[in-house]
Amino acid sequence: MFKKRARFNILIFLLPAVIFTVIFFILPALITTFMAFTGMDYKFQWNFVGFKNFIRIMHDPLIRKITSVTVWYILGTLLIFNTTFGLVLAILTSYLSEKVGV
Repeated sequence: MFKKRARFNILIFLLPAVIFTVIFFILPALITTFMAFTGMDYKFQWNFVGFKNFIRIMHDPLIRKITSVTVWYILGTLLIFNTTFGLVLAILTSYLSEKVGV
């Protein structure tokens, strides 16, 4: 009886996290994947186009510029902002803990 009750309690506590994960992560990923392989016209009618969307993107003359801007943005935010901010915060924490005496 106790194991059954404990298992039920575990499921009750996990249910909100599972619902949140399904609604905000899994469902949008599935919808995005579906939309990537379909096309929609002005009447909001879906038609399956397969890999045509991906082929069209790869033949776009701006794809090299778009990719380079994205890579530089990622490197800039990761290396400059996150790493520098983390290093400054670590140095300040170390310096202040010596001054405060903690």
